[in-house]
Amino acid sequence: TTTYTLTVTANNGCVGSDAMEVVVGGVIPTNLTLQGITILSGVTNCYNALKEEGILVAQGESPKFNEKAFSELNHTLQGIFGENNAPVGLFFVPTYPTGMWSFQYGIKGNCHPKNVQNVDEIRQFVADQGLRYYNEDIHFATFATPNFVKTLLRK
Repeated sequence: TTTYTLTVTANNGCVGSDAMEVVVGGVIPTNLTLQGITILSGVTNCYNALKEEGILVAQGESPKFNEKAFSELNHTLQGIFGENNAPVGLFFVPTYPTGMWSFQYGIKGNCHPKNVQNVDEIRQFVADQGLRYYNEDIHFATFATPNFVKTLLRK
C-alpha cells in the first residue's frame, strides 16, 4: 500500500495579496488509501492558498513503478481542480528505479502550462539563466504521455 504526506507551508485559505501564484509540494509515498483524508485536506489547502491563476506542482510517483498511487494522486487533483486542470508532466531521472517520474499539477484558472503562447519568453529565460537541460521543446514534451499513462489517468 502507499501513503502520501503532503506538507503545505501556507496559511489555510489565503486570499487577495496573501494568495500565492505557485505552491510546490513534495508528495512522499506512504499510504493514500489509509490517509486519503489527509492528502485531500492538503491539496484542498493548497487550492485555497492559490491566487485565481495559481498552480500547484506536486512531485508525483512513477507511473510504471507505483501505478495505483500515481492514479490516485491524479484523481484527487482532478476532483479538486477539475479534470482538465490536473495535467501530468513526465521527466526522467537515471538514478530513479524506473527512470520515469512525474510532476502532477493542479491549475486554478486559465494559466495552463501546456498553453504557453510566447515561446520567445521561454527561449529568453533559458538564455538568461544559462539552462542546459530545459528549453521550449522539453517544456512541451513534458506533457506528452505514452498510452499506458493515458490509461492510468482514465482509471
